[in-house]
Amino acid sequence: MGRDPHTSWRVPAAIAGVLALSACTPGASDESTRRSDVVLVTIDTLRADALGCYGAGEGASPRIDAFARSGMLFERALAAAASTAPSHASIFTARTVRGHSIGHHNGSTRLVRAPTLATVLDDAGYDTAAFVSNIMLRRQLGFDRGFDLYDDELPEVEANRIVFERLAEHTASRSIAWLERRDERPFFLWAHFNDPHGPYTPPPELVRPVVAAPDEAPLPVLSQQHGFEGIPDYQAIGGEHLPSQYRARYAAEVRVVDEWFGRLLDALDATPRGRAALVVLTADHGESMGAENVWFSHGHAGTPDIAHVPLIVRAPGLTPGRNADLVHHIDVAPTLLELIGLPRMSRQSGVALGRYLREGRAIRVRTLFVEADSEVVAYRGEHFVRQPTEDALGTPVGWQPRVFRWDSDAAWSPGEAVPAVEAGLRFYVSGREPLEFSEETLDDAQRGRLRALGYLDPD
Repeated sequence: MGRDPHTSWRVPAAIAGVLALSACTPGASDESTRRSDVVLVTIDTLRADALGCYGAGEGASPRIDAFARSGMLFERALAAAASTAPSHASIFTARTVRGHSIGHHNGSTRLVRAPTLATVLDDAGYDTAAFVSNIMLRRQLGFDRGFDLYDDELPEVEANRIVFERLAEHTASRSIAWLERRDERPFFLWAHFNDPHGPYTPPPELVRPVVAAPDEAPLPVLSQQHGFEGIPDYQAIGGEHLPSQYRARYAAEVRVVDEWFGRLLDALDATPRGRAALVVLTADHGESMGAENVWFSHGHAGTPDIAHVPLIVRAPGLTPGRNADLVHHIDVAPTLLELIGLPRMSRQSGVALGRYLREGRAIRVRTLFVEADSEVVAYRGEHFVRQPTEDALGTPVGWQPRVFRWDSDAAWSPGEAVPAVEAGLRFYVSGREPLEFSEETLDDAQRGRLRALGYLDPD
């Protein structure tokens, strides 16, 4: 399927480490029992609300919607960052952006030292392979650690700029070919699809006709990649200037990746062990579609249009359904490892979600952080707090928190002060990252300190 060419304080006393629980399938924690295969699918620049199962409507993503009905859909999942490399680093290390070596930088730093999901599974005897489609995930950035095969060949060139990528068809086809060669050894497959990332150049026949609203104003094409008050230069397609035209193109890109995700899932399920595999789908970040007058770009903010991502988990023994608790990229690796009966990683910040679901408990309320180019955003409950880290000239700024309510992915409103969130955010931006802890190991003084910082619920 081709494209149109035109177109340093911690919580040391509190961190005891949560021991991995037994896997959800009987005997999965027994070393003599074969562990489940694991498939992780990440989709670049995919807003949660672009999917039918997250409210986009029928026909937006039929294959992903069907997958969601077979698994657990997390309605309020947050990206670790507003750009590709740091978010993926958090997915793989279970650490916040300030806890791994990529930091908030996108492509200028390397992932080193920290154990990753791939290194842990490789050490556990898994056959590991990755097929990635974005230049920000190339092996030079260290994402290849732990993979027996790391396929980062990017044969296509984006429209409008010399940036290499790989289309969903080719990523899926190579992933499927690799699946078909598997033997009895358990495997870990990571497939990354890039198609929703701009410029939005899906096959022309998939772009649905646009009927512009009478009051829809055209946007100017900018001479920069940031989309404030206009269309970023790399996004410009022909003579199109209406927001609805670009939204239609983006929706068509989502349908492309939906189709190829479905084909990959079909190939997996056709294998002898496919239906018993643990499959996770998420995105690295979303995309601004006009919020705060920013168009068709990301990286600039940690607001819900960028931060809210899909997260769907299908696993044996995990009852399908929907969960409305706030979760985060840092929870992905701990959840996968716990579900297959492997121990937690060192210094992880995330929690294993499966144990809460199996026990019918609400997921522990936490303050969760999203990093962007010039701000850090802390989420808790229905609120989020934005703290700029630098001004328009790149100069660091002081403490200037602004509180909002998360009304929708397209809009948010001013909110009342939330001292617990602001306290946690102040510690986070100063580099004092909280790691996971077990409440059962805390004394009363430690619990009080953590509640004051927003890491525990009030009594």
